[in-house]
Amino acid sequence: MTRLYRALLYLYPPQFRRRFGDEMMELFHTRHAAARARGSLARIVFWIGTVVDLLSSVWREHGPWSPRALFISLFGGGGANIRDGLRFVRRSPGVSATIILLMALTIGAASSVFSVVNAVLLKAPPYPDSDRLVLVWEGRPERNIDRNVVAGHEFPVWNESNRTFERMAAIWFAGNVTLTGAGEPKSLTGVRVSSEFFNVMGVQPILGRGFVPREDAPGSGQVIVLTERLWRERFNADPAVTGRKAILDGRPYEVVGVMGEGFSFPMTSLGQHVDYWSPIAEPIREYRGRHFLTVVGRLKPGVSLDEARADMTRVARDLTTEFPQLNRAHEARVMPLHGDLVRDSRALLLLLMGAVSCLLLIGCSNVAGLLLARGLSRQREIGVRLALGGSRLGIARQLLAESLLLAACGAVLGVATTFWIAQAIPSLVPRAVLAVDRIPVDVTVLAFAIGTSIATGLLFGLAPALQTTRVSLADVLQQAGRTISSAGHPRLRRLLVAGQVALTLVLVLGAGLMTRGLLALATTDPGFTTHGLLTANLALPGASYRSAVKQRRFYQDLVDRAGALPGVISAAAINAIPLGGSYSGIGVDVEGAPPPAPGQELSARYRVVSSDYFRTMEIPVLDGRVFAPSDARIAVPVIRWYPQQSVPEGYDAPQPPPMAVINATMAAQFWPNTNPIGRRFKVIFSPWITVIGVVADTRNESLRDGFRPEFYMHDLQEPQAAMSLVVRTAGDPMALSASVRQAIWSIDRNLAIAKITTMDDVVGSTFGLPRLTSSLVGTFALLALGLMAAGIYGLVAFTTTQRLPELGVRIALGADRASVLRMMVLQGLTPAAIGIAVGLATAFGLVRVVEDGMFGVPPLDPATWVTVTALLVLAIVAACWWPAYRASRVDPVIVLRTQ
Repeated sequence: MTRLYRALLYLYPPQFRRRFGDEMMELFHTRHAAARARGSLARIVFWIGTVVDLLSSVWREHGPWSPRALFISLFGGGGANIRDGLRFVRRSPGVSATIILLMALTIGAASSVFSVVNAVLLKAPPYPDSDRLVLVWEGRPERNIDRNVVAGHEFPVWNESNRTFERMAAIWFAGNVTLTGAGEPKSLTGVRVSSEFFNVMGVQPILGRGFVPREDAPGSGQVIVLTERLWRERFNADPAVTGRKAILDGRPYEVVGVMGEGFSFPMTSLGQHVDYWSPIAEPIREYRGRHFLTVVGRLKPGVSLDEARADMTRVARDLTTEFPQLNRAHEARVMPLHGDLVRDSRALLLLLMGAVSCLLLIGCSNVAGLLLARGLSRQREIGVRLALGGSRLGIARQLLAESLLLAACGAVLGVATTFWIAQAIPSLVPRAVLAVDRIPVDVTVLAFAIGTSIATGLLFGLAPALQTTRVSLADVLQQAGRTISSAGHPRLRRLLVAGQVALTLVLVLGAGLMTRGLLALATTDPGFTTHGLLTANLALPGASYRSAVKQRRFYQDLVDRAGALPGVISAAAINAIPLGGSYSGIGVDVEGAPPPAPGQELSARYRVVSSDYFRTMEIPVLDGRVFAPSDARIAVPVIRWYPQQSVPEGYDAPQPPPMAVINATMAAQFWPNTNPIGRRFKVIFSPWITVIGVVADTRNESLRDGFRPEFYMHDLQEPQAAMSLVVRTAGDPMALSASVRQAIWSIDRNLAIAKITTMDDVVGSTFGLPRLTSSLVGTFALLALGLMAAGIYGLVAFTTTQRLPELGVRIALGADRASVLRMMVLQGLTPAAIGIAVGLATAFGLVRVVEDGMFGVPPLDPATWVTVTALLVLAIVAACWWPAYRASRVDPVIVLRTQ
């Protein structure tokens, strides 16, 4: 509120602010505190009075040609027009309050959405020269992949061979670790980066230092930089924290720096902040074919994006020549950092901005209708003023000033609403949908609110003002005592109603399609039974569980203990929980298949599971068998990621062969004309893997996407350090959470549990974006529907009131009341029918543009179009019927007696 009032003070001249600004701010604080103590209504009255007083005094402090006085001087009369406007507000409190509330609602909604658009899309990232920051991805055009993570052997070549980048840095999302020795064990999200990372971003720690090149060497990266948040939460904001040891996964890391508040780049795919950074310190050049790096770069001064793209195309071409098998048809894609970060939010926010703009226009149309009705009641006054020598332009300026005054009062309430909504948005919106900590209501948002208020004040006030001033005294005297059914600018009012109906139809149709899509997602079968499942995410510390054998032993023990808990039907483990936001993809070579053409290499998703996974998830087995404890290998893991990686101990010992269970889609695509059981394939540098079973397809990544080829490895053959426990029970899964925690801690008390939740909640979290979009657009649509119905009701009620003498005569002469009812309803339906026709044509052109926001529902879905149109017609008929019914029941004797 203080920032809002301080912004309003800028309407005064600079010398006035310097002389009286502090005193005015102090007086504002005193009065605002007193109003706040009296309640919400007193605060509203206080703000309206404050704005009115401010506008009525600003004009006196400016010269007639001052730019800051332009808003006032446009209306010639200056303070006189404002005083007349204040009298209008006092004389018509009902109309004035309705207009102010309508403007507060629409401007508040528009400004709130714009505050999010400003924070996410318009504001540049808080890094020096952020326009020079880019992300560089691997592209595979033949497979329509624009943003693939970068291989270990690619980044060093990119970094050394480019000519357009000042610096490049690599980022590796290496998963969660456990912090011990600083309170209760805590799961941390960290990233490993190359030493140039902080220099590329243009930021430096507030304490200590960043990384130095020698810490890129393999084995020498036992240092970390903390986020400001973690520094305060776990290290008590100790200014001497540098040099202290932090125990991560049982290994000591030296704290060398603390980043400032607000810097948390990069975020995870789920919108989570990182807690620390550490050097990669790996021989990544040797990790040929392993794609795991994100690359960020800073362009040299004066280098354009097109020049950088051409340069990286050259580098990628050279890499293809050097590694023809690994880099066939691979490209390097350079994308602006800001644009890449907001790519998933852009469509949503622009869609919401369009929806709230429709709501704003509908509100303006309603206000214009109210002012037209108010202007008709003032025709006698206007006619007399014109007869006494008043100018039409002067009267129009006064009416327009009244409109702007009402808009300004509505804007104050709207901006106050914006402050409140902006503070609530970060806590209400999932971080996976909108990864922001706060939505600032800054000068840009205030300028938008003020500009929107002025624009809407002009929009809904200009036409009524011009129409009202067309009256003459002769017209007023001629209409005295007669019906004025033709008066009151019916064509303009009907045009406003038609526009409201068209906009409402577009908005409600969009909301209907999104809701239909959300319902379709909610009823989509994921391929497994979600009810009754509890999940717990774990990551084993590398120091304590360095070997694959130790990792395997821990999860075997955990699954056995969890399965023995009271009420548990079965338990299993998986490295990437279905619909949990993560997956692994890998290239596949099928035994006996001809070599694929460049860019057409086979690939599949893969997951690592324990023996009882398919039974626990209730995934049907279609052919063959699933894993058993007897499938355990001595030599683990099976997959090698680069040729220099040594084979595991016991590789040549007698043991079960590497094996996999595949889904139905992989069976159909990789072995279309034969039974896949017993067939073999390779991945990266693995030995041949034998298919032992086929299971039903499951939607592991998204409920919107189709099925993809996927295979499952056994955790007794391919152990993992990070896995999720899944437990099935017949009762409430969360009732087992305490028992599951104790089962985990009974094996390792220092192990941090990242998250315990139900599978229903995991699936529900995938609806974050669809649910948010549908709820917001649906709310705007319901408001628009109510405003449209109110506008049509007002039109019919006003028209019937003006035509009461005519209706009385008709009824007195024997007209059927049903025919009168029908006539008045049709009078309201005529502009509505035009609006429906225009709205359907407009929606037909728009729905294809926003097809991605329909969540898989066809944009021309007949059921939705028919239902929405019928709903709109029903609302229109209801709005027309009641005032028409009241008019048809009029007593002609009473009506004629009053004329």
